[in-house]
Amino acid sequence: MVRLIDETGLRRPRPVLAVAASAATRGSRTQPAAVRCSTRGFRTQPAAVRCSTRSSDARSLRPVPRSFRAAVPEDAPVLAALFHAAVHALPDALYGPAAREAWAPTPPDAEAFARRIRRAPPLLALEDGQPVGFMTLEPDGHLDLAYVHPDHQRRGVASALHARLLEDARRAGLARVHTEASRAARPFFEARGWVARGVEAVERAGVPLERWRMDQRLRSFREARRVFLVGNSAAGKSTLAARLARALGRPRVDLDEVAFLDQQGTRRPLADSCALVEARPDAATAIIEGCYADLIEALAGPRDHLVWLDLDLPRCLEHARARPWEPHKWPSAEAQDAFLPKLLAFIASYPERDDPTGRPAHAALFERFPGARERHDTRPPEGSVETAP
Repeated sequence: MVRLIDETGLRRPRPVLAVAASAATRGSRTQPAAVRCSTRGFRTQPAAVRCSTRSSDARSLRPVPRSFRAAVPEDAPVLAALFHAAVHALPDALYGPAAREAWAPTPPDAEAFARRIRRAPPLLALEDGQPVGFMTLEPDGHLDLAYVHPDHQRRGVASALHARLLEDARRAGLARVHTEASRAARPFFEARGWVARGVEAVERAGVPLERWRMDQRLRSFREARRVFLVGNSAAGKSTLAARLARALGRPRVDLDEVAFLDQQGTRRPLADSCALVEARPDAATAIIEGCYADLIEALAGPRDHLVWLDLDLPRCLEHARARPWEPHKWPSAEAQDAFLPKLLAFIASYPERDDPTGRPAHAALFERFPGARERHDTRPPEGSVETAP
């Protein structure tokens, strides 16, 4: 039997199944994944799964005809019960009783599931008309809530849901999908091409739950004519643009250089700004960064690629305070420092600002961008985009 070393340093059998992917550890949005693993012959299948260690059960392994549909709020009681059963079927070796109860409290909360369904309806897998598994793909490419009922494991339910949602993501023009996976779900995602980008912990009812930030790239930057980066000031656009420019061997364009007529922030007419960009001999394949949704929308086409760095305010404010002197924007470090209070106020207004530099405009740009698009709520780790195929 092939054996692996887990995080504790102990030897364990190679798992057969992986996944009860959940969103329980993602704050208001995500619950990570869970999995119960069998020690039978190697065959990976996902689900919020409980795997038996009994002799092979031909009935449980036989594929079952199924259909799919989007969930509606009336499904909430059934889905809440399925989620609860999946999490509480996990072995103590992965999650102890306290962790399982913190993740999926008893009794199941149907109203919480109804709210989640209204926000982003999961895709249901049905057998004999009844939900046996579900998974959610949110509009920004976030994959959430991946569970299969313990009685319906080892039938490819989660694999089928995963494949259908990734196809939906490609059709929607998403260049990247991302999730937060528990230690149980991580092998399932890795077996399907996902990459772990970092580990973090969230607390539920006083119990820390570990999860991995993971993603999978669906479209390469190398396929794009131009790459646009948008986001709040100090979100990391210039840093990522420099990394991409080096990795791809392409020029950079900073839209701050063409957006304004003066240091007081007077916007240049949109057509004039576009003309200044297009007049550059290297503009046709450039990495272009800025916070101007109107300017990016005017320049973009169906062969282009958009990266939205949608970081939270505390991180942007921290980055702004630590930003070194930018000589291409300011005549001196002192002049830049004198402007810092105004910059911090500008950053803080991002969520509600109703001009082309505000989050509402960036969200609308992301939704209707004509080419490939991806959203990040943290700065991409070093090497995570440069090495993308």
